[in-house]
Amino acid sequence: MSKRPYTLDDAMDCVSSVAFSADSKLLASSSFDRKVRVYAFGQGAAPSLKHTFGDATDSVNSVAFSADSKLLASISNDNKVRVYGLDGGGEPKLQHTLDDA
Repeated sequence: MSKRPYTLDDAMDCVSSVAFSADSKLLASSSFDRKVRVYAFGQGAAPSLKHTFGDATDSVNSVAFSADSKLLASISNDNKVRVYGLDGGGEPKLQHTLDDA
C-alpha cells in the first residue's frame, strides 16, 4: 500500500515551521501571514484544517507541542510567545501570552 503525499496550501505567505503532535494526529504550522494553523490527520483520510489562530501582529516564526500534545506554543516577530490549550474536544483557547520573548 503506497502512502499518498498531501499538500497543505492554506498559508498566504511563507510557512516558517511545522510540528507534529506526539501521537502524530495533529500538525501545526506557522507562517509569515501571522497565522498558526492546526491540521488533523485521520486514518487514510486527507488532513483537514481544524483551527486557525490569528493573534499575532507580525510573522509567526515557530510552533511546538507540549509532550502530551495538550498545549501548542508559538513565537512571532511581535516578540510574544502564545500558548494555546488544545485539551478537550472544544475550540482551543489562548491560555498565556508572554511578552518580550
